[in-house]
Amino acid sequence: MRSAREALTASRRAPLLSALGIVTIAFSLFAFGLFGLVAINIRKALDEVEERVEVRAFLSDSTDIESVAAAMKDIGEFPEVNRVDYVSKDQALERARREMGEFADVFEAGVLPASIEVHLRPGQRSPAVVKAVADKIKTYHFVDDVRYGEEWVEKLYRLRNIATVAGIALGVAFATVAVIIIGATIRMTVLARAKEITIMRLVGATDMFIRLPFLIDGLVKGVL
Repeated sequence: MRSAREALTASRRAPLLSALGIVTIAFSLFAFGLFGLVAINIRKALDEVEERVEVRAFLSDSTDIESVAAAMKDIGEFPEVNRVDYVSKDQALERARREMGEFADVFEAGVLPASIEVHLRPGQRSPAVVKAVADKIKTYHFVDDVRYGEEWVEKLYRLRNIATVAGIALGVAFATVAVIIIGATIRMTVLARAKEITIMRLVGATDMFIRLPFLIDGLVKGVL
């Protein structure tokens, strides 16, 4: 109780200093919260983009459906693979026309080949893993071409690494600035009560006896 009264009295004696302490703590918490929100949103955006990473194998026109089914079963058992979809010529044409909008008439029936779309598991979408899966799919004799956007995948992976490093660096920077600001505020509070602390030491007060009001004062400001 005595320590609580001491903390309350000190706040009343120096309202400006108390207000500065509250604003400092509030700013530090706001900065941490804002940084955390931005970091989460960036991570979420990158995850959504990364989900679009896939390997697409274009099939020769002479491929029979039994060979495709067997290959899809085999590819689906790769440890890196999450799902395998078959896209027929008609489905490819319909998709292309839908995506091209007013230029849909450019595509004629049968002009686009059938394909196999290979979707990878989370954590298995790095450039090295995607390339390894693509190379294995190329070994099937009826696969004419394999596409996975090599440059795009590498850029996405670099962007994720940059975002991770930048996030850690900014987090450390924010934490350092917050500690410096809060430390400076505490020092100002201690200096403002230097005479009182000196008198308390002269009468034999223990360190904990002296520190407790400051701790309670800091706790109250943090709650506010």
